[in-house]
This record gives sequence, structure tokens and C-alpha cells, in this order.
Amino acid sequence: LIDCTILGGITKTGFVSLIGSSGVLDLIPYANPPVASVKWLLEGGEIKVSPIRSDADRTSSPIRRQLKTISGVFAGSPNPRLLTLWNVKRRHMNNYTIEATNAIGNSSSTFILNITYPPEMVLTRMVHVNVTLGDSAQLNCEVHANPAVSEGSFLWRRFISPEWNTEGHLETTVATEPIGCNVATRHKNALKHFVTCKTIDETTMASTLTIYDVTAEDVGEYECVVNNGIGPSTVGKVNLYSFFPPSIVKLPRYAKAAASFGTRLTMTCFIFTEPEPTVAWLMRRKPDGVLVAYDARCDKFVAPDEKQDCLRKAPPVSKRRLQATLSRLRPGHFLATMKIAIVQSDDFSEYTCQVTSPSGQDSFVITASGTGPPDTPMQPKVLNVTTTTIRISWIQGFGGGYKQTFRVRWKINRPDAHYKYEDLVEKESGATMQLLITALKPDTEYTISLNARNEMHGESPYSEAVIVRTELGRTSDWMGGFHTIKSSGYPRTNSLFIIVSACVVGGIVIFINIMVITFLLRKRQKHVHHGRSGTGAQMSASGVHGGSGFPPDKIYGSQGFGRPAAHMYDSTCGCLSRSRSQDRLTSGNERFSSAQQSGKYFYSADPLLDRMNSDSFKSDQYPEEQVAGHSYAYHPYVAATPPLFSTLPAQGYGLGSPSVVTGNGYNQSNFASAVCPHKQNDTFAEQNRLTYPLKCMAPPTHLDQVCL
Repeated sequence: LIDCTILGGITKTGFVSLIGSSGVLDLIPYANPPVASVKWLLEGGEIKVSPIRSDADRTSSPIRRQLKTISGVFAGSPNPRLLTLWNVKRRHMNNYTIEATNAIGNSSSTFILNITYPPEMVLTRMVHVNVTLGDSAQLNCEVHANPAVSEGSFLWRRFISPEWNTEGHLETTVATEPIGCNVATRHKNALKHFVTCKTIDETTMASTLTIYDVTAEDVGEYECVVNNGIGPSTVGKVNLYSFFPPSIVKLPRYAKAAASFGTRLTMTCFIFTEPEPTVAWLMRRKPDGVLVAYDARCDKFVAPDEKQDCLRKAPPVSKRRLQATLSRLRPGHFLATMKIAIVQSDDFSEYTCQVTSPSGQDSFVITASGTGPPDTPMQPKVLNVTTTTIRISWIQGFGGGYKQTFRVRWKINRPDAHYKYEDLVEKESGATMQLLITALKPDTEYTISLNARNEMHGESPYSEAVIVRTELGRTSDWMGGFHTIKSSGYPRTNSLFIIVSACVVGGIVIFINIMVITFLLRKRQKHVHHGRSGTGAQMSASGVHGGSGFPPDKIYGSQGFGRPAAHMYDSTCGCLSRSRSQDRLTSGNERFSSAQQSGKYFYSADPLLDRMNSDSFKSDQYPEEQVAGHSYAYHPYVAATPPLFSTLPAQGYGLGSPSVVTGNGYNQSNFASAVCPHKQNDTFAEQNRLTYPLKCMAPPTHLDQVCL
């Protein structure tokens, strides 16, 4: 018997088990007289006996602790005829041999123990790829996995920070929509991305993302997501780099810095470049001169020299606690800061963030001063207008050294109207903010303005008013080119007529579909009933079934493989899609129950698993029959034979001729046929469709088809 809660399945050439699982295999062969001894062999050597009893309760605490230190394939304990699997690993995937002996002779059979496992990255560390602008970049992702079916297993995505190059912020990047194998994308009518996937060998597969005409915007972090249907997805990260000139994010809110005397002042400089640049902070002390406060190239505070850099020490300003940092946020994005720990009056000046890289140079002037009221918000504008809403946006100004809030006010554009207000806290990351004003009147003109305030120095003047009229008919809020489809633009009466008409037409269509489905189901039931009667008559005539069979503990129902009658071979369905397989499970279960009620049992012809017991036959067994070249013993007397292992010969499925099964070794073709073997000799199988179930269960993968 198999512990089917853990093993993945059984195939023509072996067994499939999930990595880390445990179980027991009973492969004792047919023999008369009974088998006297059994040996388990691996590469010519005898397998050790299990240190844990095969029937031990794995849910108990002592056994669970012991299983943490045990892994392997063992002969059973106390019954060495069983093969016991404990916490199997990839290294245990091999060819195993069972050798059985009785008083007449001995036989042996070799099978594959196929261990399935999730993808494992060949390179576990972060991969970095450097290319020149304008060239093509290839990002590679290679994994070990079983099964290694590349098609449909790979997805590529990248992480971007929207509008970072124009706003600059520390917000978390956003993952793009993934693209899979053989998918291409275009940008400006030109090929931009293309994904290829391939299976290298039985346990290795790879994928390549090609990026054409690389630009500075392509630089960043990419992810390769792999899932072969076993366990969770595996993720590999690839960073794409390309050298391009530095560009500083120059926004009004970053052009000023403020602090009170004796506190800390921080200036920030967001940089877009690659490779990592050098940053120098320059402070203007006098109207006619510039003093170097810090230069990363020298790693100390220095004063400028026209002929040689980093030559002289800087004046006393360097003795203050100044701290300059440069950090990489992600590929192509850097943040430079200058912090003055204890601000004094002579620290208030103009500072220049000067960025230099092999590709060029850029600079940004920042004014340091004492705290004050915030600046007036800039560039208020209308993004979208409906009958009852108005969406506006604005650019945050300098907050005066404190956290600021924005107050938006609006009213109907007439002298006697009163303002309504809405307050919003500043967004620390990014420059642009938005507000959706609701509950407005259709076809009405409004005036909108806003200001900023902080808790220490009050508020700024209001911005220039924006005058906008709401619409008469449209009610959907459109934002940035993305629609929320809420209205069709028709008048209300027309819309109501269209809705009612659609409901009536839809009801008629549903009714017709129900009638057609009912007719097809009834026709199918009649066909199935006729098929059952015909099959039963054929089996009685051939003498294969009659009123006897094996006892129910040999039936692979719910007590066996966990799939009631799911393995029953039906030549009319063969390999079914996953959605249709459920129907076959149901119909197979009905046939199984019907046979049980009539006192008949299905015999499951299965290699390397079932065992014949001569004392399990009923009194009305049939004599030996020869069907399609196969021998079947269905009578009380069983002739003396050496141990016999069942096979799946090429001409059909069922018990094999008395010969030894020899494993073919593990290779890709064997595994593919084991997962979904093609049907053979359909005429024989169709005549005995309830007698000879196809023992093919796909391992727990995401394959599109499984065989029943």
C-alpha cells in the first residue's frame, strides 16, 4: 500500500514523491508459494533498515523530532518487505531494485523514485548586468527544478518609481505587470522587450529577457519569478546598469532648507545617474568667493585650488559637525544629503550640490535659512471635471522648516457665496498633491484656491484662483487618462430603456441556454446507461469479471490514492483537461459505487504495487483466460510460480506476461511518458473500460493536462 497523503503518484516506470515527504511502499510481488524473503537494493548494495517503525505515528512529538534528523529511503521496520521513505531529498532520486524469493525461484524489478521539487536558482546572489546606452541587454534566469517544464513557468517584471526623475522621493517602488514566455512588448512602434524560455535538461530550465535599445529609463531592478507547480514561487533579482550623465531633481521644495539656531539642518539632493557619482557641497561665504564645505573625492573638508584638488584644509567651518552622505536607493537613483548638527548664523548661506560622474556633471543650488512661514503652493490646475466633482492638483512649496498642511477652499463664483474648506497634510515623498472636490452642482461655475501653513509661523498667501465650470451630463471621474466607466453619456430616459431591454434579452438567452444544456445532459445520460449495459455484457461473455474479483482493499478509491475511481481508464476521454477531469472523477465514482452494490470489485492493474493473495478469491471464480496476450488467473487453484511483478506491456494496459520489469533509468522521455502516457490498443481498452484502469497520475504540477 502507499501512504497516498504524501506520495505524488505512480507511473509506468516508477513512483513520484514530493521533496520532504514520507511514506511507505508495498511492492511485494505475486507468488505461489508465497514470497519467503525480499531485498531492497540501490546501486548493487542492500538498503539499510529504517531506524523508525514504518507504522509510527508521525504526528507525535517524539517522531517529529526524530524526523528532523532523518532523511532517506530504508527497508521497512519491523517489516523489511516494505520500502519506507523518510523526508526524501533530491539526492534520493534514483533507480531502486526489489528482489523477491520463494521456494520456486526469485525475481527482481527496478523502478525509478522520482523526487519532485520547486525551482532553485542556479545563482542565488543578486545579478548585475552592465550595458551601453542604445545596445540590447539580456537578463538571464536559470533554475533547477523537477518537473522542468519551462513553458508557462517563468514571469518577468520590473520595479519602477513613477515620476521619480521629475519629483524625487523615497517611496517604495511599484511592480509592473509581468510578461511570460514568448511575449513581446513594443514602445514607440519599436520592439522593446522579448522573453524566451527553454528546457536545458531533465531538471534544468532557463529564461532570458531581452531589452532592446536600452535607455536611462530602463536602468533598474528586474525580477524573474519561477513556479513549476511544486511549492511557492522562486524569485531571482537582476539589476540592469548603464552609464548616463547625472541629472538632479530640481524642485522648489528642495531648493530651500531651514532650521532654528542650535538645531540640525538637512539639505537633500536627489540624483539620477549611473555609475555612482562623486558629490561636492559648496558653500558661498562671501559675495565674491566660494568655499568647499565637503568633497567626497577627498573624503574630508577642503578648500578649492585652481590647479590641484584636495590640496588645502578648509577654514574653520570644517570644524563644525558637518555630515555628508551619499546612498544608492536603487540602480540609477541616489540620495545625497548635507547635515549641519548645530546651526549658527554664519551657516545660513547658499549651498551647491555638485555631482560629477564619468558621463558628465550637474549642480543644484540650495538656500539655507532660519524657519519661517511656508511658501504658497504652486501651479494649481484642474485635472478632471464631471457634473458633481472637480479634481485639482498642485506642487508643494517649501514648508518653512516645519511640516506643512494645505487648505483648499472653493465656492460658487458669485459674491454672495460662501467658501468651503478641506485640509490636507503634506506628502513628504514627491512634489505633486491632488484633491477630489465632491458634492458640487451640475453646470455651475466655481472658484478654487489654496494656501499652506505650519504650526510655528502661520500661513502663506492664497494662490491665484482657478475658475472652472462643472459639466451638465458626465458623472464619471476621469484621472490621468484612466476611465471609470460609470455612464454612457445618454439621457436618463434612454439609459433606462436600454437597461430594461438588455435585461429582457439577457433573460431570453439564459432560458434558451438552460433548455439546450438540459437536453444535452439527458441525451448524455441515456448514452452512458446504454454504454454501461453494453460493457457489462461484453465482460460477462469474456469471463474476465463475472461475479468475482479482488477484495476492496485493493481498489484505489478514497482509502487508496485519495481519488475515488479517478484512475479508471476510459479510451473515449484519454487525456483530459483539468476542468473536464472533475466530470470524469464523478462518473467514475458512480460506476465504482454501482459495482460495489452488485458485489463486484474492480481489479486495478498496476505495476509494482498490487499483490495477489490466493485466499482472497470468491468461490465462483472463473478459470484462466487469455485476453489480448495477457494471462489472468481467476480460479481457486493457483499454479506454483516464482515471484511475478506485473508490467504494462506495449500492446495494452493490464496484467503483463510473466517477465521481470527492468527500469529504464531516469531521463526526460521516461518522465514525460510517466506523467501522461499515450493510450494504446484502444479497442481492447474500450471493451474492458471498467476492468483495466489506467494507472497514471500526474505529479502535483501545473501541467495543463493530466491523464485519468
